[in-house]
Amino acid sequence: MPQTPTPPDPALAASHLDAARSAYLANDLAGAAARCDEVLAAAPDRPDALNLRALIHVRSRDYPSAEKCARRAVERAPGQAAFHHTLGYACRLQDRLDEAALHYRDALALDAGHVESLLGLGAVQAARGLFGEARQCYSRAIALRPDIAGAHYNLGRANEDAGDLAEAAKCYRRALSIDPAQPHAWLNLGSVIAGLGDAAGAVEAFRRALALRPDYAAAHNNLGTVLLGLGDLDGAIASFREAIRLQPAYAEAYHNLGSALRHQGQTDAAAAAFEQALLLDPAHESARFNLGAIRGENPPSPPPAVVRALFDDYATNFDTHLVDRLEYHVPERLAAEISALRGKDARLDVLDLGCGTGLLGAAIRHLANRMTGIDLSPRMLERASERGIYDRLVGEDLAPFLRAEPAAGYDLVAAADVFVYVGDLADVFAQAARILRSRGLFVFSVERHPAPAAQGYLLQPTGRYSHDEDYLRALAREHGFTVRTLAPERIRTQRKEPVPGLIAVLEKEG
Repeated sequence: MPQTPTPPDPALAASHLDAARSAYLANDLAGAAARCDEVLAAAPDRPDALNLRALIHVRSRDYPSAEKCARRAVERAPGQAAFHHTLGYACRLQDRLDEAALHYRDALALDAGHVESLLGLGAVQAARGLFGEARQCYSRAIALRPDIAGAHYNLGRANEDAGDLAEAAKCYRRALSIDPAQPHAWLNLGSVIAGLGDAAGAVEAFRRALALRPDYAAAHNNLGTVLLGLGDLDGAIASFREAIRLQPAYAEAYHNLGSALRHQGQTDAAAAAFEQALLLDPAHESARFNLGAIRGENPPSPPPAVVRALFDDYATNFDTHLVDRLEYHVPERLAAEISALRGKDARLDVLDLGCGTGLLGAAIRHLANRMTGIDLSPRMLERASERGIYDRLVGEDLAPFLRAEPAAGYDLVAAADVFVYVGDLADVFAQAARILRSRGLFVFSVERHPAPAAQGYLLQPTGRYSHDEDYLRALAREHGFTVRTLAPERIRTQRKEPVPGLIAVLEKEG
């Protein structure tokens, strides 16, 4: 006669499950799995054991098995918010974001204060690019549990991804006030405050990250980027080299090393670094363009992404680097030329091409009735907006913007240190002539090529274009401009040597 199976001993099962939880919390995954499996062997449908087994699978990176166990737990106990959360987590780790969001919402329908599900749903929404919804989830979690450093960190990331750098910095600082031993939070704080213009603070943050984790390649690279902007070439090069030593396939660090070496005048070494960046990442546009510049290529203009990336990185220290270190005074020179022709009380409708942080705009605002600024770099535009001098700011490439502007809408089109990033100026001249009113002024600076160039412009190993005087005069004639001024000018210094340029003031005929 068959024997009836002995029912599992509840006290023994509970003891084994407690032991499994303790092993899990101690990161003894093998021990946790063994104890949990003992419970499930005796009681295969026990939902709390299934949920714990799912979490062990997650930590072991076996996400399909985690999902299977979590789904069984939810089927056996559909009223437990924690089990829905685990199922959502398993789906999220398999990049099935829509399913994950549904399970997190199921958990929150059962328990609106389930903090883990709020954090999980926030992560899903951030991954979808829904940063507003992500911030709402993280903020609700923080209201319930303000002591969770990870919640403040995740809210910081969502704010950073949404472009709100100031708020992101506050969140990272709150996270670090709770737990200062977070190298990733120091890294992100450094990147954010660098974008806000606090280079010294960024350096300190990156060094705090490295004190906690000396092998943090990203922190070495980001530290090098800020040091490069501060003009500390030796420090930047050392940082980039250390990032590469730690992570030999780090294409961006090779590109940044190439940029620093080029600034130091080491063009052969810079070319080798750019070549390695391209070997690791053939789609790296900046490395390709910079290598081409060193090799003597002469494209009509750089890809817009190259210019955008350059000035996003440069925005942090743009004003002090250009004015103080490079002795750049082109805005004041152009303002003086405009005042000489139109008077100090002029009220002009102005277009500031490549406005950057607004150095030129600040110099000519007193001459403007309305002033529009255009720039490719979002971070440059943020800095320009802080000045409060522009009536309109536009983030776009020059060519499509100029083509879309109505005819005869401006009295002045100005460009300070912009055409060093544009080789072929024919279309810019044509569009400037079209959008200027009769007798409108087109004023700009260029780096001067000392002799006639084959195409009128030449991409230099520095990655900047120079233009010859004959080319500019020919374009002026072709597009109906009278040359009022085309004068040699030292536009800035480079490695303590003056960079020769030209100041151009052209007047539209008519």
